Amino acid sequence: SELRLAILSLHVGTAELPRKLFSGVHSKRCYADLHGYTFILDTSRKEHQRMPHWNRVLVLQRYLPHFDWILYLDIDTMIVNASVRLEDFLLSRWVRPSTQLILSEGDHVNSGGFFIRNSSWSLKFLRDWWEYGDTSKVPYQEQYDQGALVFLILDH
Repeated sequence: SELRLAILSLHVGTAELPRKLFSGVHSKRCYADLHGYTFILDTSRKEHQRMPHWNRVLVLQRYLPHFDWILYLDIDTMIVNASVRLEDFLLSRWVRPSTQLILSEGDHVNSGGFFIRNSSWSLKFLRDWWEYGDTSKVPYQEQYDQGALVFLILDH
């Protein structure tokens, strides 16, 4: 069966993009159109007291139930090789049926680019990620979502 795939980026609070972001948005939109994916540019307003980066967690919670996988990419990320399809990776031997979250390879976690599968585990992970951003509960937490993501992964 065919996977329901989306590429999601966000620009918090306004649909009016600065010129410097055009190429990143355009590359993702063209790539999604080429391969039949849904491209979502979410411009929801920030309705919390946290840094704007935290919107990604709420937006993922909203859209994930509608897709099998979402590739979240920061708005300024460009896709430069349109010949590689998401399915080629997601259906490869590298991704097991039990895989729920795919982060960047390397020596650090980057909340600006990752795959997340639609599952009860992933939805709970997103809820937990949000909770890890509550500095009253997690006092060692930084203001940004990436630090909370690192601590959440370490605690799992």
